[in-house]
Amino acid sequence: MDTGTTPTSGCERQDPPTVSVMVVDDQSVFRHIARAVVDATAGFEPVGDAACGAEALASADQLHPDLVLMDVHMPDMNGFEAARRLTECHPDSVVVLFSLDDIEGLESVVTSCGASAFLRKQDLLPRTLHTIWATHGRSARQVRSAGADQIVGQPTLEPGSRPVGLREGARHHGV
Repeated sequence: MDTGTTPTSGCERQDPPTVSVMVVDDQSVFRHIARAVVDATAGFEPVGDAACGAEALASADQLHPDLVLMDVHMPDMNGFEAARRLTECHPDSVVVLFSLDDIEGLESVVTSCGASAFLRKQDLLPRTLHTIWATHGRSARQVRSAGADQIVGQPTLEPGSRPVGLREGARHHGV
């Protein structure tokens, strides 16, 4: 007898969980662009945005985002301080700082504030988001805590893109 349902064997491929993303930038135009990039990226979902550090902290308390894309230069509280406070309260959130400028010489500041990586705004692409999450997301943290030295099978970046992995002290240029 056909019941109209398809039996499941328990072996079907399940989609990976969606990565919730919050964008923090004082420029509304860039928040809009960043949300569009996140929305266009398979497996990622924009869940909120904030225009300043204080707003980001309050929003993170309500949204509990997996990934926070945060501008370095904001008027009320710079991204370094906001990242430090956010990662203290939400250690499971991955914070990626971004700016139009390179951060040559500031790697130690990024590392000490709890951010996982730095990204130039112009390098924000779906592929970059996947690479950052593969390198710094939940699964990557579990592998590292289990003693693995590398994440195997990372997606590659577009030529010229360069997220900077700072927790490990390494810079990834055009991986």
